[in-house]
Amino acid sequence: MDSKAIKEILDIGETIAVEFKRCGNGIESDVYETVCSFLNRFGGDIFLGVLDDGTVLGVPENAAADMVRNFISCVSNPALFTPTVYLSPKVLKYEGKTIIHIHVLPSAEVHSYKKIIYDRIDMLPKLRIMAENQSNGSGHPWSRMTDDELLKSARLYSIDRVTGEQGFNLAAVMLLGKDDVILDIVPAYVTDALLRRVNIDRYDDREIIQTNLIESYERLMEFGRKHLLDKFFLEDDQRKSLRNIITREMIANTLIHREYTSSYQAKFVIEKERMYVENANRASQNIVITPDNMEPIPKNPIIASFFRNIGYADQLGSGVRNLFKYSKFYSGNDPEFIEGDIFKIIVPLDEGNREEQTTQSVTQTTQSVTQTTQSKENDPEKNIMELIEQNPFLSQKQMAEKLNLNKNTLKYYIKKMKEKGVIERVGTNRKGKWIVKS
Repeated sequence: MDSKAIKEILDIGETIAVEFKRCGNGIESDVYETVCSFLNRFGGDIFLGVLDDGTVLGVPENAAADMVRNFISCVSNPALFTPTVYLSPKVLKYEGKTIIHIHVLPSAEVHSYKKIIYDRIDMLPKLRIMAENQSNGSGHPWSRMTDDELLKSARLYSIDRVTGEQGFNLAAVMLLGKDDVILDIVPAYVTDALLRRVNIDRYDDREIIQTNLIESYERLMEFGRKHLLDKFFLEDDQRKSLRNIITREMIANTLIHREYTSSYQAKFVIEKERMYVENANRASQNIVITPDNMEPIPKNPIIASFFRNIGYADQLGSGVRNLFKYSKFYSGNDPEFIEGDIFKIIVPLDEGNREEQTTQSVTQTTQSVTQTTQSKENDPEKNIMELIEQNPFLSQKQMAEKLNLNKNTLKYYIKKMKEKGVIERVGTNRKGKWIVKS
């Protein structure tokens, strides 16, 4: 990870998948609690030597190596972590200071630290910080509220005017709910993130996202950062990320304004000459929207308001204006907004200006994908079983690399196969093995 990537993370600040820890006197228990919670959800990144507001203090340079050794010893100690896990922290230099980066992959097992299972379901403390960061120092009302007051203020806990019953509404479930609760209430809910540059009939990379909207936003943004060039751009002497601006508007729109009762599968697709999002919609008219004819209509106003409070969206209608403004700088062309029963945003891509290093990376990736596509049948479950039969001791990370699959996509298929009783895991992550049962 270079200084540019670190700066971008620091500028964005803490999120559901990023934690900053000061660690002035060594690694404390809250670091291991965060590791445990990341393992039990969708992974994340921890930076030691950084304050909550992104200020880099650093850790003592002469102590960094011992901190890394102690960390590895702790997470591999079965008396502390069950099951144990192997992680490899990296000691980095940023603006002359030493920091430690820990990348945590999601696990297929449930982990505990000191016999306590930590999860990232309780997102309200983090969301308070995110809202506070949007207040420009004036103080956000959420920071002074209890959890109940915050939920009521955000209109997530309300009264049914017909029955008089009180409780959490659909917006609350979609924004903050557990995955199984969401799928019980909205069984067709899914966002399919696809990369189609070489294998346009199927995909080169894929993530199937069926989690709450806060975490969905983070994972979709990360998918965009992974596969899209971030071109250099200055506005009023300030460096701005065109990629982040454009993907933010597209992703926020498809999550906020979707018709969640529809069975239509929402998509975020990156192709060679364009990217687009599409989702089911309650259309008031069938038109192509432009800044001149748009009439902003809130489809899910409670979700939209919540996103604005934490900085994931701006005022209604700003997305259209921002995309028309910044898409020209990004690719030289205007986006398309198509309003109908299926709402679609299309942003052209100009792949001709990629840096040489990026081009080489894409070429290597696409060659690998092409070779895999030619040599294997397009049946991920069959390919996984073949790998297990060849080597039952492979980790999920190794399987994903051999099959050229995204780690979350592989995790999705592993989970399906375990539920169907096709495969079984025996033992721990480090010392266990896979068994093909049929």
